Amino acid sequence: MKNDWMTTSSFERMHEVISAINVLSIHAKLVKAKVIDPTDQADIQRARDRLLTFLGRFQVLIQNAEQGGATVVGADPRLGELALRFLSHKRRLSHRTPLYEMSFDRLRELIKVDNSESLPDLISCLRDLRSLVEQHAYADVVDLLGDV
Repeated sequence: MKNDWMTTSSFERMHEVISAINVLSIHAKLVKAKVIDPTDQADIQRARDRLLTFLGRFQVLIQNAEQGGATVVGADPRLGELALRFLSHKRRLSHRTPLYEMSFDRLRELIKVDNSESLPDLISCLRDLRSLVEQHAYADVVDLLGDV
């Protein structure tokens, strides 16, 4: 039962992260196209805050795994698995994308401001991050419900 609770909790958190990514991705694409975004600015800021909080926790796990080869003891094991998956993708991708090339500090800067020059990189990073998190969330669903 404890494992089901952890998996369910992980799925809910990843769903919140995916929702935040979607809000910011749509916003960035509209800004890039010079179209007015009808989304409330408070919703955009909440999405930024949620994603920045996630990235802060995620960055600590990534840095620890890069330095010592393991995730933080006591950390959410599912988030630790996502960090290891991120590093695996980073190592084996034949073509580099901004998400795997830039620092987390730079990614956080991109998320915080609507800079038209950096929107293509932000959109690319959000796309790749959403893909990574969706794969992870799918694994949670399979753990809970079996292969669907």
